[in-house]
Amino acid sequence: MTEQETRRYTNAMRLPLPRAYPMRIDSFQSVSPIHFHAVEELEAKLSRMKPKKGNAPYDTSQANRGYTDSNPEPGLKRGHFEHNRVLYRILQRTLDLPKYSVPADTRWTQNLRICSLVYNLWSLDHRAVSDRRRAPRLLDVGFAEARVPDLEYKPGTGVHLSDERNLGLKQGAETTREAFRYGDSHTMSQDQIGDKLRELLRLDPRQPTILLIMGEDWTTDILGSLGVFFHVEDIRSLIYGSRRDTHQQSSSRHNDYDSRRDRRRSRSRSPQRSYAASSDPRRRPDTRDIPSTERDRPRLYVIDVKELYLTMMEESEIGTYSVSQLAERLGHQVNHLSWCAGNEAVQLIQLWKDMISGAAIDEQRELRRDTVTKAQNVFVPPEERGKQQNGASAAAPDTQDDDGDDSDDPNNWQAPPPKPGVATIDPDEFSDYGSDSEED
Repeated sequence: MTEQETRRYTNAMRLPLPRAYPMRIDSFQSVSPIHFHAVEELEAKLSRMKPKKGNAPYDTSQANRGYTDSNPEPGLKRGHFEHNRVLYRILQRTLDLPKYSVPADTRWTQNLRICSLVYNLWSLDHRAVSDRRRAPRLLDVGFAEARVPDLEYKPGTGVHLSDERNLGLKQGAETTREAFRYGDSHTMSQDQIGDKLRELLRLDPRQPTILLIMGEDWTTDILGSLGVFFHVEDIRSLIYGSRRDTHQQSSSRHNDYDSRRDRRRSRSRSPQRSYAASSDPRRRPDTRDIPSTERDRPRLYVIDVKELYLTMMEESEIGTYSVSQLAERLGHQVNHLSWCAGNEAVQLIQLWKDMISGAAIDEQRELRRDTVTKAQNVFVPPEERGKQQNGASAAAPDTQDDDGDDSDDPNNWQAPPPKPGVATIDPDEFSDYGSDSEED
């Protein structure tokens, strides 16, 4: 409760004010709305937050036992999920801004641009992981924009680009390329694809831009191979402004593509301030286009939609999720026998909206836990289905190299099976968009 709400409550109940001094909202990683439909729900929540008996110098409650100073990453990811929920409610004008310490000036929402980018690699590429990351066999790339504030697909913004070198490659005997439903598909060279993406992602310093992706590390390398350069900031700074940059650990996790990419290859934690899209100097973009001052720096906020899902469901990074797999787990009907990055870019916007418009992270996880039944069994990649039908082993080929197998490899189609669920669901069941009630 806010200080004002606490005073009203204690006066009404004739209770003394708490001795502890009120905490500032920037003392927390995130503060976001949560709604309880009954007293019993609130009691259950509070019981999980009650510390166990003892004099431990840290939180021993059931709800917070996994979040420690020595392992801050899970808590920071939870905060990032909730920042997305706060952003959605700002756009819908349903958030009590002063209560959540959000600046009253939200004119930035009028110029906000929200884009999504999806790519498909050849799933039968069994080269070493390091080779696939350095020189990916790209099939197609999709791009789309969302309307603001309703976050539906913005007609006329869909783009589908196919790599002319790999038109003959298939994702398995049973799969087909799906027709792009939102415009014309274009076939071009990889260099031309890179040029087109740089054009689509051209940033205006006056226009904050959010980019939705699926899988941060691989997307970094794919864009790097295409010579695409951009600069990344923390979504918290979009919501709260630069004044609330108090949690350096969180900022370092979410504000720099280049440092996250290089962290796999180096122990150095020196801060990097920009995303160098390619380590190959022949493909490095012209640095004359990079703004030289903080004032002129374009703002791009990258949101990994797959990471949001994994954080919400408390799933570890085993294999990977394609957009269709993620859609299936969020209750959408999908067809695993066809693919098109352009259509998937449009769908990615909807999947993001489904999650950020829903309940708080713990409550949403419980609501969704028993929903998706098509993903109860481990997903079988299309190229392996024929082997299973013929009685042969469907074991995935060995793709490990000197660097070890990559758990975020798009070719590792295997995903952890979900917990048992029910037959079908309505995705809107878990979303509060379109609702007139605001969470407290």
